[in-house]
Amino acid sequence: MSLTLTFTGKDILNDTICLPGGRPAYTLHTTKGVRGRKVTTVTGSPTAFINWRKRYLEIGSQMLPIDAVKRRAGGWLARKRMWLWGETGYELHYSRQQWSAKNPSGAVVARFSPYRMRIFRKSDPAQIVFLYDFPPAEAAFLVLVFIYSEIRRQDKQRASSAASAGAASSAGGGGGGC
Repeated sequence: MSLTLTFTGKDILNDTICLPGGRPAYTLHTTKGVRGRKVTTVTGSPTAFINWRKRYLEIGSQMLPIDAVKRRAGGWLARKRMWLWGETGYELHYSRQQWSAKNPSGAVVARFSPYRMRIFRKSDPAQIVFLYDFPPAEAAFLVLVFIYSEIRRQDKQRASSAASAGAASSAGGGGGGC
């Protein structure tokens, strides 16, 4: 059984995620401070949190330090990440503008496609597709992991773009001289 959850807006940190009939499954709200993101609250069943500063996930009453549940898969330099939910590990991989989560046998169990802005046609909303039926806490775990991974990817992409823009302007590309 597959289930597609669709985000209603562009900002995955402050949005509503809906079931196929349009009924809300989760609501996300992120608090910010002077130093950036504090906590993302995912209201649903169960309620879950990403504490960005203290680096932990919370699902129901279970606190999961990110360093304890996130591991590199395939060696130190590998780009794939293993996220542990109890005894089950999910390998996350980003390719072709989407995230996929694989179970230990290598089967894709869920996908996350970020929001894609289009100019000449309707933009594609962010979506999570569960290809299997998950217990609510495990589904919330995968929602948190996809959101955390995508936001970290966007942060790195922005930092890389800013660094290359700064390098270009300091290389004399500003014009105005003789």
